[in-house]
Amino acid sequence: MKNRALRRIVIVGGGSAGWITAAPLARMLCRPDEPDQHCEVTLIESAEIGTVGVGEATLPTIRFYNQLLGIDEADFVRNTRATFKLGIEFQDWGRIGNRFFHGFGGFGPAIHNRPLWAYWLRLQAAGDNLPSYEEWSTATVMARHMRFVPPTPGEPSAANAFDYAFHFDASLYGAYLRDYALQRGARRVEGTITRVETRPDDGFVAALHMSNGSRIEGDLFIDCSGFRALLIDGAMKSPYEDWSRWLPCDRAMSVPCERAGAMTPYTLDEPRRQRFVTGRRRQAWMKNVVAIGLSSGFLEPLESTSLHLIMDGVSRLTAMLPDLSFQPALADEFNRQMAYRYESVRDFIILHYKLGERRDSEFWRYCADMPIPDDLAHQIALFRKTGRVAVIEPEGFTEPSWASILMGLGVHPERYDPYIDLVDPQTIRRHMHHVHRSIARTVSSMPSHQDFLDRIGQTPRA
Repeated sequence: MKNRALRRIVIVGGGSAGWITAAPLARMLCRPDEPDQHCEVTLIESAEIGTVGVGEATLPTIRFYNQLLGIDEADFVRNTRATFKLGIEFQDWGRIGNRFFHGFGGFGPAIHNRPLWAYWLRLQAAGDNLPSYEEWSTATVMARHMRFVPPTPGEPSAANAFDYAFHFDASLYGAYLRDYALQRGARRVEGTITRVETRPDDGFVAALHMSNGSRIEGDLFIDCSGFRALLIDGAMKSPYEDWSRWLPCDRAMSVPCERAGAMTPYTLDEPRRQRFVTGRRRQAWMKNVVAIGLSSGFLEPLESTSLHLIMDGVSRLTAMLPDLSFQPALADEFNRQMAYRYESVRDFIILHYKLGERRDSEFWRYCADMPIPDDLAHQIALFRKTGRVAVIEPEGFTEPSWASILMGLGVHPERYDPYIDLVDPQTIRRHMHHVHRSIARTVSSMPSHQDFLDRIGQTPRA
């Protein structure tokens, strides 16, 4: 049988999206010492074209991406000037004076396969005077006390029931992955694309023409060109679904900051405004072009999903890598999965705006009155009526994340899981007290965030 494997993959655009894509492809496919199994991975970027943002916030999935690449976490933290992220705080969000925290990793160990927050709801309904449910979130307690140490592998204690992500310098992260990819055989081309050449018979991209007169051919082209969407829009004309009716924010301000003195929970600098339209491409994969990152879609930075969606797209692409026949069914499946993924994240973000009680501006009044997607309406109704969370997208935000935002925005379930009534209330109280005390004791013994950064050799420069 003739070998139909891809031989040339061309990535258009550098920055985070381009090098996040190039790194695993180079690791998987670049085998220059084995010509029959080698696939050339080429990334084209231009110093004349800037990237969006100077800093990145992430979700815990970045750790699994790094592990897939075999990246040492301490080395990664040092080289990207990263700090650790335990969640996201919302202040004056649901209403003025309201403050809640979306901590990563849940609320301690389950009881009889029921989540801990469900038992908290049961005791609240019984009239128990409990602290906030957030005090059973290890990540939240750590963040409030500015403590950090990674969880101990293989130890299923309440204090270990948390996850974490990172904040880092986006330019350093791109450079870190660039070095990784180049060391594993990827090729970098500096230059500007002046023309996209397509085949006259089927519309596939054949080659890219560069400003220096060169011509770069490829089998698969990956569009990481950002909002310009040079290939997926410019050549393929994939329509863009505008979701601004649900997510009306259309601009963000990035603020590059340097630390001055002791590490404080705030930083100051002049902002840089960036405009965007939330939404996604109806087809992220058309013919032999796959869009990854901003060229594929954008959901505002509220829950730090940008890099998460890039890594998710790359993961799905590597799992469904085509051969030279480019079977349409494969592109259809990729597009189906990515549409579902984007819509799930979209609904989670809409939730933050829809349930707010604020009516002090036209913006908040619009959000309160706007119609919402059916899946999200179902999620809210289910939690409000039964205290349960629908796992609409298993690989998306978890049950504890949905519960954290719903409760943080003031949704108080009318009922709770009836199974919990089969558990002795005193047993529940003892367990809740034990977990609460265990978290507090463990967090108090942790080093400060700054001390832990010093320990691994990452001290942000003053």
